[in-house]
Amino acid sequence: MQIHQNRVLAVSVLILAITGCSTVYVPAPGVPKLTEIPDFPPGLTVKLVNAQSKTDQTVLSEHKQVTYYANLHDWTQRLNESLKKTLKKKRVEVTDQAAKTLKLSIERAAIDMKAGGLNPRCTLDWTVALGDGTGIPMTVETGHWKVEDASNVAVRLACRDTLRDERVRKYLASP
Repeated sequence: MQIHQNRVLAVSVLILAITGCSTVYVPAPGVPKLTEIPDFPPGLTVKLVNAQSKTDQTVLSEHKQVTYYANLHDWTQRLNESLKKTLKKKRVEVTDQAAKTLKLSIERAAIDMKAGGLNPRCTLDWTVALGDGTGIPMTVETGHWKVEDASNVAVRLACRDTLRDERVRKYLASP
């Protein structure tokens, strides 16, 4: 019985090694350094909308026998969660009834494996559509020692960059 189990295990490991493996990754929402984001006008309320309609899986990275996939709708939702947490810490209320709207959509997420799989670089391209109809394309690239960490940091930096953008700030401060 033990020999049979060992053979099954060996064959399973061999099949996995030959075919590779894949995973769908969704980054963790995080709050950037609050000191890097200027304060907002008192009493500001904002509505955040996930404007990414695509829910299919897209290839995030293919390296050797490992493929990472991303669902850009889910990634955009994580960006919105980061924005909501960050805005709350900056004393901004996020509510569906707000007059000011930010519609966000991550359009592309990609991981580029550097140095033989070490130091992966995550690039995010996203759009912020303001309630006045203005669309603002944005990009961030960051590296880390793991795919997961590079992705998490990229979402956190996208949150920071969105809230530091002068066009976004001017829209939010306007009457």
